[in-house]
Amino acid sequence: MIGVDTNILVRFVTKDDVKQTKLAEHLLQTICTSDNPGYVNSAVLVEVLWVLKRFYGASKENLIRLVEQLLIINQLELANRDAVEQALQLYRDSKADFADCLILSLNLKAGCEVSFTFDKAASKLPAFERLS
Repeated sequence: MIGVDTNILVRFVTKDDVKQTKLAEHLLQTICTSDNPGYVNSAVLVEVLWVLKRFYGASKENLIRLVEQLLIINQLELANRDAVEQALQLYRDSKADFADCLILSLNLKAGCEVSFTFDKAASKLPAFERLS
């Protein structure tokens, strides 16, 4: 398996640097295979979405589409795939950020009955409670 960092995925998606885009495309389309996939850990996934939203103005719909695409690409393996799928559904149906949805999904998977937050939008998710 091959680890893939945030900046590789950002270049692959945004294509904003010709040289780095070509290198990222080569890695993800040639070196990463279904037999030897690129590994995208949860921190990388969250960071990619944050960068795309914050610096590239990506809409929620575009971020949802990206996660959906990442989930079906055979050349990539997303860490905690089941939690990512659950987080994606929570994200679709709420005003919370994807990161908060993934935090909740990972916490539930770890056996947490409740997770506390100061975040108003996240506190609307099931099993999240706002600490006040």
